[in-house]
Amino acid sequence: MDERTFPRRFASLAEIFRFTAEFFVREAIGQQHRFAVDFAIEELFTNMVKYNPGNPDGIRIALERREGEVQVRLTDSSAEPFDVTAAPEADTRGTVEERPIGKLGLHLVKKLVDDIGYRHENGASTVTFIKKLE
Repeated sequence: MDERTFPRRFASLAEIFRFTAEFFVREAIGQQHRFAVDFAIEELFTNMVKYNPGNPDGIRIALERREGEVQVRLTDSSAEPFDVTAAPEADTRGTVEERPIGKLGLHLVKKLVDDIGYRHENGASTVTFIKKLE
């Protein structure tokens, strides 16, 4: 398992993408799976930054290759509970101009990954998702 803590700022995304790229190369995982993993990490990380800006702690990201899958875990310490698995589905009917703003990112994450879970424990929010490698 590879695990790192990244500063709570949007500018950390470039470093995060390098982290996932190095992990994929080291674990000999096909690059066709990286888009979904990077997109999901980006959406979840930016939400943690946006909705918990006063927290001085970084956000921990763990990547682990398992049999036929990659498991990714993002942990935000001292966070208010927000269960991404219970977030309402985005309304994708109508044109972009007609739809309400928001919720589309989490909607896409749920479509791109194969499983997603949430846990809030000891004040920390952890989102775990799995991308199958088949």
